[in-house]
Amino acid sequence: MIDYTQTPFETVVNSVDVVLDLVGGDTQTRSWSVLKPGGVLVSPVSPPDAAQAEAVGATGKHFAARSDGAQLQKIAALFETGDLVIEVEVLPLSQAEGALRKSWGRHTRGKLVLDASL
Repeated sequence: MIDYTQTPFETVVNSVDVVLDLVGGDTQTRSWSVLKPGGVLVSPVSPPDAAQAEAVGATGKHFAARSDGAQLQKIAALFETGDLVIEVEVLPLSQAEGALRKSWGRHTRGKLVLDASL
C-alpha cells in the first residue's frame, strides 16, 4: 500500500507490466516512469500519449464503454432489488468550491451533485 498523500507512487514503484490508469492527467503522465520496457498503460479516462509510450518503450491503450440495453436492464433490476447501491452526495451550489476541492483531492465516493435550488 502506498499513501499517495505522503509518497509519490513513482518513487517506490518500478518495472511493472501494466498500469491501469483510472485518474488521468498528471497521474497518467507520472505512470509512464513505472513501466518496464514492453509494459502497457491502459486508461478509460483519457487516451495515453503515443510519444510518451514510445519514449519508454511501452504501449498505451484507451478503452471506453458503450451502452448495451440488455446490460442496462440487468443493472436496473439490481438497483430495484437493493443489490446495487448508488452513492450520491447532494450539496448546495453555495458549496461548489468545497465540492470541487473534494473531487480534485480524489476523496469522493460515488458522485457529487450540486443542487442550485438548495
